[in-house]
Amino acid sequence: MAILRGFPPSNTISPGVRIAENDQSFISPEQTFHRAGLVGFASKGPINIPTLVQTARQLHTIFGYPHPDTSDPYLIYAAEQYLLVANELYVVRVADEEAVSDERAVYASKDVPVAGGEIIIQSDTAGPYTFESDSFFKWKLNGVLASKTLMVPDDAYTTTELVAALNTQLVSSVDGIQFFVGTGDKIGVSTTFSFGPDSSLELVSVQNAIYGPANGSTAPGFSGVSGLGTSMTQGSSTSGNDGYSAGYTVAGTWDFTSQTNLNLLVVVDGTDNVLIDNVVQTVDLDDLEGLSNSTEDIVNEINSQITAGTIPGGFYAVGGGVTDGPEIDGVTLDLSSHPFVNADNVTLATLHHGKDAKILVKSDSTAFAIFDFDGLTGGGTSPSGTTGDADIEELAIVVGSTVSSTNSFTLTADSPGIEGNNTQVVITNDIREGVFTLDVFSNGDGVESWGNLTKDATSTYYVSTFLTLTSNFIRAVDNTSTAAPPKNGTYTLTGGTDGIPSDPDDQDALLVGTDVGLTGVYAFSEPEQIDIDLIACPGHSSTAVINALISVCQDYRADAMAIIDPPFGLTVNEIIHWQNGVHPLNTTRFDSDFAALYWPWVKIADTFNNIDVWAPPSGSVMAVYAKSDQIAEPWFAPAGVVRGQVPGISDVFARPTLSERDLMYGNRNAINPIVQFSDFDGFLVWGQKTLQRTPTALDRVNVRRLMFTAEKRIRNASRQLLFDPNDEIFRTKFTTIANSILREIQIGRGITDFVILADETINTPDVIDRNEFRARIGIIPTRAVEFIFIEFSILRSGVDLSDSF
Repeated sequence: MAILRGFPPSNTISPGVRIAENDQSFISPEQTFHRAGLVGFASKGPINIPTLVQTARQLHTIFGYPHPDTSDPYLIYAAEQYLLVANELYVVRVADEEAVSDERAVYASKDVPVAGGEIIIQSDTAGPYTFESDSFFKWKLNGVLASKTLMVPDDAYTTTELVAALNTQLVSSVDGIQFFVGTGDKIGVSTTFSFGPDSSLELVSVQNAIYGPANGSTAPGFSGVSGLGTSMTQGSSTSGNDGYSAGYTVAGTWDFTSQTNLNLLVVVDGTDNVLIDNVVQTVDLDDLEGLSNSTEDIVNEINSQITAGTIPGGFYAVGGGVTDGPEIDGVTLDLSSHPFVNADNVTLATLHHGKDAKILVKSDSTAFAIFDFDGLTGGGTSPSGTTGDADIEELAIVVGSTVSSTNSFTLTADSPGIEGNNTQVVITNDIREGVFTLDVFSNGDGVESWGNLTKDATSTYYVSTFLTLTSNFIRAVDNTSTAAPPKNGTYTLTGGTDGIPSDPDDQDALLVGTDVGLTGVYAFSEPEQIDIDLIACPGHSSTAVINALISVCQDYRADAMAIIDPPFGLTVNEIIHWQNGVHPLNTTRFDSDFAALYWPWVKIADTFNNIDVWAPPSGSVMAVYAKSDQIAEPWFAPAGVVRGQVPGISDVFARPTLSERDLMYGNRNAINPIVQFSDFDGFLVWGQKTLQRTPTALDRVNVRRLMFTAEKRIRNASRQLLFDPNDEIFRTKFTTIANSILREIQIGRGITDFVILADETINTPDVIDRNEFRARIGIIPTRAVEFIFIEFSILRSGVDLSDSF
């Protein structure tokens, strides 16, 4: 029966509509009758947080799959059964969360090592640095040419000033590099998002680069001020001949006395200068025709045309002992240290360095045969190595080092539980973009794929924040001490536990929970927060759990029915004794119109594990309630052939006879059996008793739910009247509202008659002065037909039938 007796003093409560039922009142929210609440253990999902689930797929995504061999599967089984029919289910998962408990729920996790070390190239030349002309820095990151070229105006810079001048032109999260002041006041450059042996940083050939061998070194050119890439070489092409004559040839002598229209067609590439790259430059040798020339004469002639600007340049000539090269930007190139400076052959070399520095003397040059160039493109070199190598300043292509002792981040399951142990994550880096992708697999199936992730905490795709907001399966705990991305590979999470205590009493304590913390069953104790009609703890039949279910429905909510599961395997006599409190498993006689008991356990298909299992009946019974509400009103009994068909079961654990059903249903016993008849293909709920033992209308489920319906509808409809003047108009409005609702229920066969009293006889001046309004509503509920008695009489021939009955 209802719990609250009488109306509380109005000076102790907030404004609201109070409902009295036989001098017992409670407040209940608006409700539809297709919502249920389940409490139990699961292998993933939030703990002690009521979570709305609307589909089986959503159920498995949030709370995982059943694992009968290693965990408690009954919550999932019951939810699956209910969702066969309905689509609004609140699930509360419970688990041991005590930090000091050795049985607490644990997240499955896996440490993910970094892809490797960052790329670092540090100069061996300390500042200050003086640039005699505007100089440039061009690079490739992971084989991709940067979209910009950095420029350093001609000037003198301290190391700090040079680093600042370069970094101000960069967006490190986009460009992937940054400059720094290294040890000994030496400039260095490092990557910001490319790490490990699969990543690379290349100093690219460009005219007037800040890197490469210094001017005056063994490979001169206007570069190398920074002391980076000092072993890069130039592209060059050397003549096959060291002299020329129609007769006997003397090395270093070129006899052009009978030659005319001599030229060399030179093509240079890799300067990043559109006036030079791939432009055919014609070196005119007319001034040397008709003369006997030395190698020195030829070298000076070529360099003079470069100095004069008659050809674009980007290269120089060397040989014949010439030590002064062409004048570039007002500075004469020093060739004294060039290895070919004293050669009799003529060498053409690029001013820039590296593997992209290229030069070609075309075979259709008129002087091609005289000099005997090979007609092949001469390219420079870019020595390569790994971060940490000795003489790193000499290298032009550097890859990251392998680092195995540092974690990039730790992957964890989205929630504690063994379901996380079935999670695999495949990590793939996009080294060109500096991002990575996580492909998530659960139980062997691909469930999620997240791309464009980064360890940049300022990014929308920061791995830790992004997964927390979007993923249903994994989280990432970032190691913020390193910017290195994760190593490619497949990672399986391990170590997850469900937090199910081995002691049944401890399990009961978690399932019951507390009304202060709103945990366990008490997570459903606030009717204004969660709208449900049915509550169950599938598979858990201890006295403590059942009393808690009844208490929440009766004392806290007063608007929901507890569906009670019996212990597994009880016979007819045992279930009768058990519900009466005379059984070893229970010593309390259950007596409440807010609960109903169904028996026995049912067999369902566990499609995840491909087995048939015995499951508690609560989930299937909830599905029966939901189906009944779909085809009829809540005050129709959820039982019988039409509204009592149990979906999704293939067997029942026990099949009571008619006489056994009489024992379970009569003599103030209140066990609703699930049965099968020989002439009906399927299983039926064959009873609708509540656990109330007093023989009143409320010992039936349909009447109990009728009262839920009437009270909720009147309460919600009359809420609009709150704070209106308390006068005759108010009383008329309330009576009209209540009359309309009850008349609708009467038409729907829920009640046979009703009366409403809301006049001045109960709303006395004292009541009105306390800002109260009172009403009394009497109803006569329609009873369900549960027993049909038919008497057949066999009469003699000739009997007048009209006189026989």
